[in-house]
Amino acid sequence: MLLFRLARRLARGVGDAFRITKAFDLAGHGRYPEALELLDRVGPNFRYDCEVRLLRGALYSLLDRHDEAIDELVLAARLVKADKSLTKTEANYLVLYAVQYFEYSLDQRGITLVRGEVNDALRIEPPVRIAAVPHHLRRKFPLRVEFPAGIVDDSVTR
Repeated sequence: MLLFRLARRLARGVGDAFRITKAFDLAGHGRYPEALELLDRVGPNFRYDCEVRLLRGALYSLLDRHDEAIDELVLAARLVKADKSLTKTEANYLVLYAVQYFEYSLDQRGITLVRGEVNDALRIEPPVRIAAVPHHLRRKFPLRVEFPAGIVDDSVTR
């Protein structure tokens, strides 16, 4: 029985890893509904939770599901900040990725004020040195908007 459960868990993990990878690929090609559908089939997996929530929040925003985007992106930012495997620069970069979609969704909903704990979750420590962020993170989570001076240090090309 124990061996069966372990095999099932392993198979689920492999399937989830495939779905997550495919969802990023679909999102990168503008196929947002399909990417979201794949993410919705991913089970609870703490190893990929930050990545899944960041992508899901961005997809919600891109699909005009702004209330869901706002909630998902705040949760993603909290998870990123709690993830001890990320460097401070990596965490700041990923929170900045969440912020770009969060602000867009706020704007689309006409929201101008947010609670203090939401601000805390989305606060970064500038400047975010883009050159210090690993290429795989920049490729999976691209910054698509211009940020005010002093927030991003992109003196080295992306």
